[in-house]
Amino acid sequence: MTTHDDMRPLSDDRTIPTRGAGRERPRSEPPVDTLPPDAKPRPWLLELYYRAETDVNRELVARFPQMPVMSLIHFRSLGERLKMYSATVSTQDGAAALTIDLDGSLKAACVTYTLSSMLAFNFNLGGLQEKDRAQWLQEMRAERGEVAFLWDQMRWEHDYIIGVSFKNYTNLFAFSPQHVEAGVRLTSDVAHKLFDWLHGYWKLDAPTDTTQSASPW
Repeated sequence: MTTHDDMRPLSDDRTIPTRGAGRERPRSEPPVDTLPPDAKPRPWLLELYYRAETDVNRELVARFPQMPVMSLIHFRSLGERLKMYSATVSTQDGAAALTIDLDGSLKAACVTYTLSSMLAFNFNLGGLQEKDRAQWLQEMRAERGEVAFLWDQMRWEHDYIIGVSFKNYTNLFAFSPQHVEAGVRLTSDVAHKLFDWLHGYWKLDAPTDTTQSASPW
């Protein structure tokens, strides 16, 4: 049965899913967000989100209407004493890719969006706390179409990721205060493997961080 979200395809390209962007669950009230007095103003999209005046996923999909679909994934490890772990997801033709590099000891992450083996945009997530990682992964695995923020205590003043996960696909958007943005779509199979990999290396089964999460839930 065709739903309202299916009325307008994202692209004529057969490699792009024709299903709609999906709809976030309606909020009964705006999300709570307590900011320090010296915090920089929110970007306009986040301001609308905190006012419960926009569907963030739909707005971002409108910015990136032909996101490459990542349907392949592979993993590797680098180094001996200084361990680094890497996961790369890519399109079938290899024209676009997303790579997540994890520091084996610090658990810091660097997310790189690559296009046509020519352009690469790096987003560094070095200040994440245990609760930030765990809460984000929990929401992404729930596949409820909720907006999930992966950011540190500085929020939008540092690089961050917005993920929106549905049953059949997942959207991952990256943002930098240096006015750089990127977006990709993952198939459900690739998303499940990527989240399992992150869970394993972040060792979230035994959290030790008791500080407050930076996430606005």
